[in-house]
Amino acid sequence: MCKAKRIASATLAAALALATGAVSAGPPAQSSVQSESGATAAPSTERLARLVQGAPIGHPEPTPVAGIFRVRIGSDYVYLTSDGQYAFSGSLVDLSTGESLISATDSAWEVRRRIRVPGLRDNACKAAVERALTDVDGVLRVSVDPEKSRVVVDYLVTKTDYQSLEGALEAAGVPPAAGRWARFKSGWYQNLDVTGRDNASAPVPACCSKPPIPPSRTDRH
Repeated sequence: MCKAKRIASATLAAALALATGAVSAGPPAQSSVQSESGATAAPSTERLARLVQGAPIGHPEPTPVAGIFRVRIGSDYVYLTSDGQYAFSGSLVDLSTGESLISATDSAWEVRRRIRVPGLRDNACKAAVERALTDVDGVLRVSVDPEKSRVVVDYLVTKTDYQSLEGALEAAGVPPAAGRWARFKSGWYQNLDVTGRDNASAPVPACCSKPPIPPSRTDRH
């Protein structure tokens, strides 16, 4: 099975030479590109990919800081400037409040799904599947096994869902299996993903040992 290569946190830190701060990922890049809406377009990860030597790289995700994107490399995250020129790791903290600007709970909503793709017969189909799925926002890793006609996808249910992956495969001309069991599994996984997304957006409950005080009690002296 074609498995994406992973690197440990220590290796990633060494590869980026982060002990000395932000590092250049290559020759000077062109200025960042603006999208039609005026927002800064996601940077290219080409230089970063060369630097970390084949480790699986996710799509750049915008952060609350203009011009800074977050990129997943294996099980780690690094930050990338909008021109794709500099990378750094660590926390992104708002110094005025002392709060982290990036949620540390993303991994709690990461799931792994296996999809059977009958038309997955050769390397050309494999490449088409990899492109189709890695282009979906929220997909972290894709592993394609043509011999078993199977695809394994890791993704965040807060950003995408199983049926979106199926749609991407169909659009790429390599649709997933459509038998009765496949349809049942699709509905089941989709229900799990929607439930997970709803749970992720739900307000954090009060601690059982410190229940919220009813408004009427706060007026008592």
